[in-house]
Amino acid sequence: MKVLVATKRSQGMREWDMCFALEGELVMRPPVSCDCPDCPCERDMIGLGSRSGTTTFTVANRPEINFGSYREILRDELVACGWVLNEPTDVWFAGFADRHLKQAAQFEVGTVLEIGDDRRVVRRPLPERSAG
Repeated sequence: MKVLVATKRSQGMREWDMCFALEGELVMRPPVSCDCPDCPCERDMIGLGSRSGTTTFTVANRPEINFGSYREILRDELVACGWVLNEPTDVWFAGFADRHLKQAAQFEVGTVLEIGDDRRVVRRPLPERSAG
């Protein structure tokens, strides 16, 4: 199964890059973000083991994970971290997990991604500015 995992590949390409997550760990988009303009939460994914952020992540093939186990992993992490205070329905959790899987399915394994304009995009170098 294709899933999104943390990567340090291409770190440093952006001035706001950071990767405190563990290389290769499953990542998720936080279900909420804060209002602080200096916080990177609009651009990061959270590692499910380290509970740390990264602005770079990649698509990996994890054959040991299936739809049911993936949904359960996300559910457990969201509840344990307090991302959800009231027990959401199974439909909500399935939708949350499926959005991540749908994004991973759109790209080839090994593609490095970042979040831009509130969506996942292939990470490409920024165009160079002309000195003028």
